[in-house]
Amino acid sequence: MIIQINFQFQLNTVSNIILLVAVLIMGIVQIVSLGRNRSKGRWRVKVLLNFLLWISILGWILQPTFTRSSDSNQILIYQQNIPHTNLQHWQDSLHIAESFTEKELLQAINEHPAWITQIGTVYLAGTHFESTLLNQLLDKEWKWLPAWNSNQLQSIRWEGVLYRGDLQRVSGKILSEQKQVLSLKIGEQVLDSLMLKKGLVDFNLIFPAFVKGKAKCELWLGEKLLQPIHFAVMEKSAKSVLVLQSNPDFESKTLADWMGKRGYKVEIWTKVAKNTQNQFQINTKQSLKSYDLIVTDPNLAADARVKKVLGENKGVLIINLSNPETETRIINQALGTQWRLTKSSTQEAILLSNDLTALPYQIQPNAWQKSLKEYPIAVQRQKGGVGLSLLNETYPLMLSGDSVTYNKIWASTLEAVLPSDPISVQVNAPVFVNIPTQIRLNTLKKNIDWQVGEDTLKPSVSSLNSQNEYQNYRFTKTGWQPLFDSLSVYVEDSTQDLAYLQRLKMYVGNNFSEKKQKNIDISIARQSSLSPWLWWGLILFIFTALWVEPKW
Repeated sequence: MIIQINFQFQLNTVSNIILLVAVLIMGIVQIVSLGRNRSKGRWRVKVLLNFLLWISILGWILQPTFTRSSDSNQILIYQQNIPHTNLQHWQDSLHIAESFTEKELLQAINEHPAWITQIGTVYLAGTHFESTLLNQLLDKEWKWLPAWNSNQLQSIRWEGVLYRGDLQRVSGKILSEQKQVLSLKIGEQVLDSLMLKKGLVDFNLIFPAFVKGKAKCELWLGEKLLQPIHFAVMEKSAKSVLVLQSNPDFESKTLADWMGKRGYKVEIWTKVAKNTQNQFQINTKQSLKSYDLIVTDPNLAADARVKKVLGENKGVLIINLSNPETETRIINQALGTQWRLTKSSTQEAILLSNDLTALPYQIQPNAWQKSLKEYPIAVQRQKGGVGLSLLNETYPLMLSGDSVTYNKIWASTLEAVLPSDPISVQVNAPVFVNIPTQIRLNTLKKNIDWQVGEDTLKPSVSSLNSQNEYQNYRFTKTGWQPLFDSLSVYVEDSTQDLAYLQRLKMYVGNNFSEKKQKNIDISIARQSSLSPWLWWGLILFIFTALWVEPKW
């Protein structure tokens, strides 16, 4: 770095020359006079104060400016609150000659617009940068140097729109300063929680969405509110479910009632005697003609209705196993599945949590199989889906008041077993005002304009799936905003930390490692000067010191 000193005071007039010479002569005469009277008190203090006084007067007259020139091939732009030690470490390790705050660089560009073409690689330290600066540097190579605070969210994502009964998944990263609990709550009710270890942690919290319309929960770190979670819940098309029971049992009846409360049309067939079945309906007054799902036990796996549903590419869920090794062979023979189990314990049951146990077996992996992470439940899907649960009775959870766990178990199971709805909307949240958001719609209806916010949009069709349409949209208002005919999406204020982070990732994602580094051997110059008011303040301070000094 090279520093040059220039003066705003110009020696191009006789009056300016006379003024400067007069000040120099008066200053020299006074300093010399004081130097000869060494016997008068603290003469060194007097000489020093007078010397500083005349230097200050000269500074006020000359108004010096300092111009610093440095290599612009690599520059560092940093937030004001970044610790100096971090900045120094980055500059030394990356061999960056010059660093700027956002304000300093904008000022330099405004004063010398050509400088922007001389910048090579841009290192960004922090997250809070305005679009005004980032837009001017779009063609540069970007390198991001994030600086995180403890207990700060680094990223977060959830579904802005989902169906009633589907699982809401809130995932992200957080830098935890200690071992502590991360939880999702509605009021005082905990929907899901996770014990974080110290350091950078990935988290994934899950709960079923059962409240239709506009919904809200909150993400808490211990006693600190991190983020409100807003999302909209659509009503699913009514699913038809057949519950086949070899014998009346409370587990199947509780599950049927649970599905009925969530809008499913449920029909229960129970064998009460030879060639005699008892029939009962929920949410329908007549027998169902077709089913989207059959819930049954292993003894009825070969039932003609089960095979028919699988042939229609729909779902079957098998529960209430008691002798897994024998019963899985029966299921495989009846339905063409490939279930393989291994015994995992000599105990009669494995305790998973309070009021919840499972059979002492593990379901072995299979190419056609998807397993639930938290529970011994898996789904094999070839033509249709067959779900297998190794859980023992789950209804005690409802009796003990733990409806959250019960909902989570069966919502995640039905989501995996049931066929997908023909229409689905996907909006990745959080959505921020004035930051583009991608909206996706999977539908059989084509060439239909979208009504989003106050605008009518023409969607684009995905090249990978002709049923998948998408559009990037920038919401201009906060709060709940209309989406299509009957939906809404919640739009957050863009002054949040997460909004700055999302905006920055948008720029870095478009530029990081995609452009060749420019080897430009040109320098950037920055000019700075002291305010005249600073010189006046300094002169006044020294005059005060000269007045006070004899009274010490």
